[in-house]
Amino acid sequence: SDGRLEMCIKIPLFRIVIPPQIVTASFFRLQAMPLCIFFGFQRRLQTASKQRGDPLKLHHKPYELCWFFLLGAFTYSLLEIVCRGYTHWTMTLTGGAAAVGLYLIRAAAPPKTRLLQCLCGALLITALEFTVGVADNLVMGWNVWDYSDMPLNLYGQICLPFTGLWFLLCIPAFGICRIAERRFHPAG
Repeated sequence: SDGRLEMCIKIPLFRIVIPPQIVTASFFRLQAMPLCIFFGFQRRLQTASKQRGDPLKLHHKPYELCWFFLLGAFTYSLLEIVCRGYTHWTMTLTGGAAAVGLYLIRAAAPPKTRLLQCLCGALLITALEFTVGVADNLVMGWNVWDYSDMPLNLYGQICLPFTGLWFLLCIPAFGICRIAERRFHPAG
């Protein structure tokens, strides 16, 4: 290591390295800072990047993250309105935060790891859904959603079938992230 303080979470299939400025940042500032996910391939990714002659592009401009936040907020709200007939303002914010997280996962991931990216994206969305669900439904009592009737649910806030749906929705989402990344960071 280069002597920097890092918070490291080790999960058998991948490793998440979070720089100290993110660890100490508030939740709202978290969106504007790079989230570095290296799936256990950190050194290989850095070596491959040096061989290609391009630096790791993990620093994003605030307007990129704002654009993705708005895209995610709009898209998720529209998806909920089409499927359920209504949405809640906290789900709009959650959709925006999820889109930013997916964009940062896509930017930090090594090439040819699409399925692993989708798995991480589904877990991120599920974690956001659980956090917001506990706050909205259990603490505030707003009853925005209830998965109690779904199989394999946790406190009625998250369930395995919806995690699978998030996995499938990550496939086109990462395609959109790739297209947008090419627009924000043109080669050359």
